[in-house]
Amino acid sequence: MKQFFLITSLISVLTGCSNKQSEPKDTEGKLPNKNEDIEANVTQDENMDACINKIKQINYAIRIYMVENNGRNPWQVSPSNEIDGKGDDLNPLQYYKMMQEIFTNPVVLFCPSNMDQSTRLVLESSEPETWDLLSPEDPFYKLRTGSHVHMDNPLEVAVWCPVHNVVGLANGASIPTTQAEVESRTAESWTIE
Repeated sequence: MKQFFLITSLISVLTGCSNKQSEPKDTEGKLPNKNEDIEANVTQDENMDACINKIKQINYAIRIYMVENNGRNPWQVSPSNEIDGKGDDLNPLQYYKMMQEIFTNPVVLFCPSNMDQSTRLVLESSEPETWDLLSPEDPFYKLRTGSHVHMDNPLEVAVWCPVHNVVGLANGASIPTTQAEVESRTAESWTIE
């Protein structure tokens, strides 16, 4: 039995040595840093998970707003004329501010991949005046505020992330989608089934 463990240990050591010898090297003769690639993938996965959760929070805030406003969402209370050719509102900040009391702080309105660390720290302060620092040009999650985005149209996209292609549906679900589905949207309709 000891011989078996000795042989398997020897094989694993030799296999490890042979793998290290065959790894590609960069122009300076150094081994590539696989940890950087792993960290980048972990960060991307964490950002995607955080993005999905933030879209869920925005959907939740829209629902709370609707309960408090007789079933009407913010863009039904104050309709916008600032919608682009694909149905995205050009000034989502006006609607996010209508739901300001529901959000703990405005950091939820931004994709984590779209924010640097200093911006994140300022927005996470939870001070009421942080809302005053926001402007319509900031890279918020996109809102679709046409008259067709409401609870009677549950598969219609209400909010979405252009970085990760995550959508929040009018029924409250938050799901990843494809670039092709993003490209196919129109001002009249964007449903995900």
